[in-house]
Amino acid sequence: MGRTQRKVLIGITGAGIGGAQGVVWDLLSRLDGEKYELTLACPPTGDLVERVRGANQGGRRAPIALLPVNTLVRRIDPPRDAISFLRLLRAMSGHRFDIVHLHSSKMGVLGRFAGALAGVPAVFFTAHGWQLSAARSATARAALASVERLAAAVTTRVVCVSEADWRTAVRWRLCPQDNLAVIRNGVGAGPSGPGRLRAELGLDPDRLVVGTVMRLAPPKRPEVLVQATAQLVRRCPVPFVTVIVGDGPLMAGCRRLAGELGVSDAVRFLGERGDARALVNDFDVFTLFSSAEGLPLAVIEAMYAGKPVVASAVGGVPELVLDGQTGFLAGTADPQAAAQFIAGLLRDGDRRREMGDAGARRARALFSVDRMVREYEQLYDSAALRG
Repeated sequence: MGRTQRKVLIGITGAGIGGAQGVVWDLLSRLDGEKYELTLACPPTGDLVERVRGANQGGRRAPIALLPVNTLVRRIDPPRDAISFLRLLRAMSGHRFDIVHLHSSKMGVLGRFAGALAGVPAVFFTAHGWQLSAARSATARAALASVERLAAAVTTRVVCVSEADWRTAVRWRLCPQDNLAVIRNGVGAGPSGPGRLRAELGLDPDRLVVGTVMRLAPPKRPEVLVQATAQLVRRCPVPFVTVIVGDGPLMAGCRRLAGELGVSDAVRFLGERGDARALVNDFDVFTLFSSAEGLPLAVIEAMYAGKPVVASAVGGVPELVLDGQTGFLAGTADPQAAAQFIAGLLRDGDRRREMGDAGARRARALFSVDRMVREYEQLYDSAALRG
């Protein structure tokens, strides 16, 4: 009969707060512990690691093993990447995993080749948005596509988180179509009850909140919201404040831009927050103006919270936000259009509530965490059937 539990290694490049990390945590915390023996491979520190340690100490389910990869970094670093690859190869060869499931670009490449060389029966990769943005040079895009094609050749199944990413994979011939699947991201219900953010910032009852949650790094374009805020200050009579939750390399530049545009008092930078979902409950409008996306969890979470969304129409965002029904889709680099949509929502409380309610219904119906985890379990089980 063989053992009933199947050994699964889930790997990701970064362990900080982020959308891909949220998906990984939901898998680790919700996959059937009687069916799967789970190991997480990632850098040794970060929010994701702390969550796993907390869950293990709580003793409520089978413990999740940690495989720290100290040399793993986002940027291309050949010496460190080689050491990371050897660490993964050694672990996969020694632990006889049944399934390896990789997330994010760097881990996706290193882990897939390591899994193939180690003879892992099933190697999966989830692409949380392809790194083929038009902002890159043609040479860089061609090189990235070539690497993805090579990695796809040793991958059991490549998972896209949106139909848009599936179309990109087909258009660039990143993977044979019969090896592609779509499993949309999902989230669970967030903390209920507003008030935490307003109390923290000491906001007057009539002051509305325009907010976002993101890592302040490319391709998120946080400067667009700062620029839109400057236009709103000049043109919108409704009192409001812009709140940016998150940290990253673009933070200093955004603070500087707010000062140059004279809106430092109107833009509050809160940094990285573990309670971001609770803070969103006090938003009146949620925004995201990325130049590229997969299927952003932050947008789904805002919809679950009943917030209208103004976002750029990139990647899988139009699969989440129905333009004119649950929010508005704006150009990625057009702060004027963004400001116009936001101003309309700030002026019209009834429309904000109608769009927010419609978004909440859509999120619960189509983008639940239970549906996402169930589809990944079906993917894992399909590998067992083929084996």
